Amino acid sequence: MNSQIIGQVKTVLIVSGKGIITSIHAQARETVKGERIVFLGDVKIDAKTLKQINNIILRSVDKIYSSLGFKLQSYNITIKNIGATSIQDMSLEISGHSLDISLFLAVLSAGLQLPINQETIFTGGLDTLDGHLSPVSGLSEKIRAVAKDKSLNHFVYASYNNDNSIESLAPNELKKIKQNFFDYEQTLKFSSVNNIFETIKAVVPEEDICFASLKSGFYSVELPVSLNPNPIGQTITYLLKDNDKKFWKVLEQLFLTANINIAKEYIHVFIEYFFSQACYPNNFGKKLLQLIISLPPAIKKKSNFYPLLEMKDYIHLTQYGKETDYDDIKKLFKVAFGELINLPRKPRVAKISENNTSLESETLLEQFLNELSTEN
Repeated sequence: MNSQIIGQVKTVLIVSGKGIITSIHAQARETVKGERIVFLGDVKIDAKTLKQINNIILRSVDKIYSSLGFKLQSYNITIKNIGATSIQDMSLEISGHSLDISLFLAVLSAGLQLPINQETIFTGGLDTLDGHLSPVSGLSEKIRAVAKDKSLNHFVYASYNNDNSIESLAPNELKKIKQNFFDYEQTLKFSSVNNIFETIKAVVPEEDICFASLKSGFYSVELPVSLNPNPIGQTITYLLKDNDKKFWKVLEQLFLTANINIAKEYIHVFIEYFFSQACYPNNFGKKLLQLIISLPPAIKKKSNFYPLLEMKDYIHLTQYGKETDYDDIKKLFKVAFGELINLPRKPRVAKISENNTSLESETLLEQFLNELSTEN
């Protein structure tokens, strides 16, 4: 099974007193006429829960979309793999807030093309438009159900400390929860979260946000001037802030770990984004040259290293270069196709310090650059 899927998120529900693992799948559609959230299949949502989904979950996603410059969307929702419905051959009505976090993430993922790890499962309620979470009942039964599913290794749940809900738990229930944490801590990672921002930060790495920002078109969107510092505002900041820095950081890490083909795919998606914006990325050639120069020689000697991008991508992108970009476009060609500028080798005697322990920094730098120039 693919460990990351767009628009699909795992959750655990209580059915007939037992924890049932299920998946929520969201498919975005552009029209906003009629019901914007439509549940397909045998699973039904009770009226109170459906109202909460439309008033809180959907509006929270809308806030994020608006800040990213997206049009509002509607969604078809499928709740998959409810074991109880197939066993009993009947439809199931869901009530309560156990699926709130998962539904929010599924809808957000579908719209932003943001992959969600399928080895992670969520439970918890989203009660406010600010993005704060509330705990849900049946945590002990849910932990046991998740622990039995060997495809899962991370359980994310709304904290009981967020609104002092822990004080309302019966002593026996609290004891069972603590015992379950102890019993399964070796096989499951547990993450207690207070809000949507903490949830996303815990499960969505920067590289996935960067890739999604390029694919979905919010890579260069600027942060709103007046942004509420609540969890929804923090989530927007996390999605928008420093995407350029994220890109180069991720690209460097991919090269350093010899994930060369994935690194090339990132470059391709980067070029596709700027081609869609009809502009040449500022100092692209210079930044790529600096990154490649910094890599260990062994990485650059790999047979699949060059070319870093396809010629058609180079041609498509550079047509949008302005006169001020011409020098950078030349750099891009040389670094992308392995034609780094050869630096002249001038024999030079290094000056030795009085204690004979160090070379002049200028000489070291020249020698370093000369080595780099001959790697290809």
